[in-house]
Amino acid sequence: CRLCDSSSLERVLSLPETPPANQFVKEPGVSQQHFPLDLMLCCDCGHLQLGVVVDPEILFHDYVYVSSTSPSFVAHFDAYAKRCVERFKLCADDLVVDIGSNDATLLCAFATHGKCRVLGVEPAKEIARRANLDGVETWGEFFSEGVAKSIVDHHGQAKLVTANNVMAHIDDLRGVMHGVQRLLRSDGVFVFEVQYAVDLYEKTLFDMIYSEHLDFHTVGPLKSFIESCSLTLFDVERVPTHGGSIRCYVSRPHQNDARPIVDQLVQYEKALGIASPKAWWQFSARLAEVDRDLEHVLMGI
Repeated sequence: CRLCDSSSLERVLSLPETPPANQFVKEPGVSQQHFPLDLMLCCDCGHLQLGVVVDPEILFHDYVYVSSTSPSFVAHFDAYAKRCVERFKLCADDLVVDIGSNDATLLCAFATHGKCRVLGVEPAKEIARRANLDGVETWGEFFSEGVAKSIVDHHGQAKLVTANNVMAHIDDLRGVMHGVQRLLRSDGVFVFEVQYAVDLYEKTLFDMIYSEHLDFHTVGPLKSFIESCSLTLFDVERVPTHGGSIRCYVSRPHQNDARPIVDQLVQYEKALGIASPKAWWQFSARLAEVDRDLEHVLMGI
């Protein structure tokens, strides 16, 4: 398990092998590499995850999606940055680092609203190159503890570190958290957004299951994982992106008072039974119904 290191995993759903998302071909019949999509549930902590990890160089080196092409995401990131600037009283001396910064849409919003120093870390080389040309310093590499150390050496520690959907894309989540620990100031905050597995389950969002999404997070397992990394999950907000996501706020222990919503969501997940294989067998049965309904529609055309 990527969160608790347990080897007690149970396969709860298998979808057909699929090429990487967004890697479209120009002509029919072009050969593509396909990868398994098997969802595994940790029997110890209840974390849902893909069982097969595709080499991130295949998925992200030539990544094509950029945030600025989506007006809804531009507006989302603008509101996101404004809220963080106001809540954490960010100012011009403060460093904001975005892990998986894409084309720096979020960082530009922080520079606008807080006049902050900003730095991106983005492994898609071409996207990182263009962000640098647009005036936002962006390191074209995968984030790691070593990269965090280099950032601190060159720029000092960060008041705010952000990551959006990154925590669903990375195999070594513990390594990321160690890097965040090194990068954060003593009063710093780590804010990340991920698609919420409760929304995936309740809304039957099977289209969110693809090779980039290694993890399908819920608050209970995340809270325990973050505490095991000597940090604290002190607040969670539900946001509408990607069919339903959570924005998680993390700091060093005792730096921020925990909001009641954290335990409320943990209790909701327990009541829903989402940490049990039975819930995902029911999810699989709903997928079969969607499959049959679609077939009937197509046959009726």
